[in-house]
Parts: sequence; C-alpha cells; structure tokens
Amino acid sequence: MKRNHWISVLGLVLLLLLLWRTDLHQVGQSLRELSLTTLVVLLSLQAANRMLVAYQWQHLAGINHRRVTLMQMVRMNLVGTFFEGVTPSVKFGGEAVKVWWFKEHLGWSGTEATSLLILQKSISGLVFGAMCAVTLISLMLHPLQGRLISSLFPIDAHFGTTLPWVVLLLTVVLLFWGISKLKTTRGIGQWVRQTWQRFISDTAALLQHPAKGMQQLVLSLIIWGNYALQAWVAAKGLGIPAGFLTVAAATYMAYMAGMIPLFPGGAGTFEGAMILVLTGYGIAVHQALALTLVVRTLTFWLVFGVSALAMLFFWLADRCRAVTHPTGIGR
Repeated sequence: MKRNHWISVLGLVLLLLLLWRTDLHQVGQSLRELSLTTLVVLLSLQAANRMLVAYQWQHLAGINHRRVTLMQMVRMNLVGTFFEGVTPSVKFGGEAVKVWWFKEHLGWSGTEATSLLILQKSISGLVFGAMCAVTLISLMLHPLQGRLISSLFPIDAHFGTTLPWVVLLLTVVLLFWGISKLKTTRGIGQWVRQTWQRFISDTAALLQHPAKGMQQLVLSLIIWGNYALQAWVAAKGLGIPAGFLTVAAATYMAYMAGMIPLFPGGAGTFEGAMILVLTGYGIAVHQALALTLVVRTLTFWLVFGVSALAMLFFWLADRCRAVTHPTGIGR
C-alpha cells in the first residue's frame, strides 16, 4: 500500500476513534444551542462570501479587458466547487474544471484562463498565508495562550509545514520561467511559455492600477476573514467560550490541513486539525466536535450540495435550450 494510503487509513482510524470516545449526546445538546437567528446570520455570511469570490473573479477579468458578468462567475465557481468536493484536495480538480469552463462557455483560450486562474490564486494564497502568520504570531504573543500555541505550533514545526508549499510555489514559477525560455515552438513548451507571458502581462496590467490591486488584496482579506468570522459566530451560538483569535487559528489550521491530498474535499484532515486546535485551548471535545460539524457543514457540505443542484439545473437548462434552439441560435 502506498504511503499516502497508509496515512489516509491512519487519519480515518483516528477520526473514528475520536468519535467513538466522544459523548454524542453532549454533541447533540451543543448543536441544539444554535438558534435560528444564528443560522440565518451564518447562511448570510456564507452567501456573501460566495458572491465576493465571484466578484473578485469578475473584477480581475475586467482589469485584463475581458468582460464577464457576475452570474457567469457565480456559475463557474459553483461548477468548480462541485469538482473540488469529489476530487482529492489541493483543488487541482476544481481549478482544471474552471479553466475548461472558461474555454467551453466563454470562448477563452487555455492560456487566458490559466493565467487568470494563477493570478487569482496567487492573490488569495498571499493573503491566506499572511493571515495564518498574523493569527499565529498574535496568539503566541498573548500572555495566557503563548505557551499553548508555542507547544501546538512551534516555530520550527510551523515553517516545516509551510516550507513545502513555498518550495512548490517557487518550483512552479521557476518551471514556467524556464520552459518559457525554451526555443521549442511545439507542445507543452509553447503552451507554458505563452501562459507565462500572459501571466506576466496580466500581472503588469494589475500593477499599473495600484488602487485596483489594493482592492483585490482587500477582497481576499474580507473573504478569508469571513471564514473565521463564520466560525466565531457559530462558536458564540453554541455557547463555546472561545475568543476570535482562537477560533481563527483553528479555522486556518484546518484549511491548511485540508489541502493535504488524502480525501476529497480534505475530509478527515480538516475536521481532525480543527478539533485538535480547539481542544488544545481547553475546549471540551464535544463542543469542539459540534463547532467543527457546523463549520464544515456550512462551508463545505452545504456549498457542495448547492453546487450539485446548480449543476443539475444548468444541465437541464442547456438541454432545454438545445431542444428549443437546435442550431445554437439564442445560446
């Protein structure tokens, strides 16, 4: 059995062991603490985040002289989210589908779509990394929590976790740069060179408008901050005595763990990491599990379900349109 498979089995066993040792009756009692008002607030925050992500894509495309509508970007993200949920994490499946969607539905070239994808992920990843660092540093400096966060996430271990991702990003950039310098005019070398050149051009276009570039950073900051806010609101609704920074640290560490490509959607690793951090701060296991279930349902399962229904609706709409306009007129 491959090493990743052994890790997957071990993670699943540990998660099942945790569930077995947890008083599910207490978990149910914690979940019943969640009021209808809190649920409405959480759903509103999640809906706002989905629209902000779509707007960010629309805004980036507009900077590079490509007109797209907000609803087109909503649809593209729904399709991508569905495939992110059925493929192992790191989102490669979902991102590849987004590139395909741009080509299939908007007539973009693969170079244009890939360049926009890399640009959006670069901005989002930069902000996410900065927020993780700021959250951890703030917790380490907290007089009551510094010892705990240092023991849970020592500096060496933290850099050991993030270093592979930094190396991977630099490797991808250097690979694109190296292949772009090749003299070959065929195959993947040509595509990578064209994509790299397009990415440099798109980035330069964004940097020529500092205000628009700052708007992109602020958008990413609001989007990622919204995830921590949702978790904190859920914690308050469940009656869990946890501060915003504690919940934010648990949320961001869970997302980092969920990027490990073991199960589709980061299942298991996300939940395990979030429960580990929360219980490390003295939160009862049943409360940590209840909060994790709420956050995971809100940010993954609900979005995944809506995406699946939306894909079905779009497919039926396209079929009806094809029957009504068999020659493609009116599409």
